[in-house]
Amino acid sequence: MRRFMVLVTVLGLVGAAFVFPVVGAGAGTGPAPDKTATIKKVAVNAPPGTKFTIHLACNTAEIFVPGDGGATTDELDFAFTVNAAGEAVPDGTNTVTFEGGTPCSVTETASGGATTTSYECADNLAALANGTDTVDPASIIKPPDTFCTTFGPQADPIKFDINFAGEAVTVTVTNTFPVVAPAVVAPVTFTG
Repeated sequence: MRRFMVLVTVLGLVGAAFVFPVVGAGAGTGPAPDKTATIKKVAVNAPPGTKFTIHLACNTAEIFVPGDGGATTDELDFAFTVNAAGEAVPDGTNTVTFEGGTPCSVTETASGGATTTSYECADNLAALANGTDTVDPASIIKPPDTFCTTFGPQADPIKFDINFAGEAVTVTVTNTFPVVAPAVVAPVTFTG
């Protein structure tokens, strides 16, 4: 009986030595940060009420549909409206998260009558690389390429590819409208 108790105690200690480091390995770190894309809109000289639509399309259904309890899709539209202050504000959410990694593109499908459209992309690769942002351990083993395929500004739609938790991109679509000159009123001259 004594040998059995010693054997159980030793096995219990050995098992604890293997269990505790695994259980405590991520304690306190919380869930992994999301892979995100934020779509922003700038409208130069646009009149209040001008509406825009920006389309996000990805190769696979990895975009979490906002407010849909975990459903995913391969494309979403973002609507923006110019407010009274002349700022283009999102009609709903303008940030989405991704389930997995996938290449995506951002294209404006309704420019509100703008004369020019340009695209820019910014990512958080530098922050991840210098340790000022959270990082997925898998990206340390194989450092990622830039998440933005091109950075712009450019006339062509922007493409990006994010794959690891913590990666983020911000795509800004800028439209320029012609400056509307105020109406000139000629003074009335009375003769006679």
